Amino acid sequence: MTGLPVLPKLMIMTLSLIDFIKVDQDILDLVAKFIGQLYVTSFIVDEVNAIDNESELIDLGLSVIVPNTEDVDAAIEQSRSLSFEDLTCLFTATRRNLTCVTNDIRLRKFCEKEGVSTLWGLELVIELHNFCAITGKEAIDFAKNLRLSNPKYITEDIISRFTDRIKKLDEHISQI
Repeated sequence: MTGLPVLPKLMIMTLSLIDFIKVDQDILDLVAKFIGQLYVTSFIVDEVNAIDNESELIDLGLSVIVPNTEDVDAAIEQSRSLSFEDLTCLFTATRRNLTCVTNDIRLRKFCEKEGVSTLWGLELVIELHNFCAITGKEAIDFAKNLRLSNPKYITEDIISRFTDRIKKLDEHISQI
């Protein structure tokens, strides 16, 4: 992690959004309040089964962006490499200078190639703990529930490293 810029604008990608909604959608509102504005593209609404319409995303603290024609056209041209939705998010993030929140390694590589900064989903949870918006226990519980919800991509090793970071933060906070 290279650190968060001050009040970043964040494009949350489909799978990360689904993970957060499944585990604890209130975290999204906390991210928007304490870390930075969260954005999704309008194409994501159809991919997230737990969301019926854009107003539900807005209630969770997200802003919905309608991608411009150039980004859609570029996504159509390159959709063999990533999904159309991910590419549309990527190109929109590039144009608007947004940081992509994704746990997808392949998508992160595309972001790097395009010069778009990235964050892992759990990095947002660490930052919430840094802001004292959630306790260490709440952060660790969220991560463990995320692992139960998405065991293919959120491994025991990821949870172990996350837990170690939260515990180190708690030690630091207790010394202040």
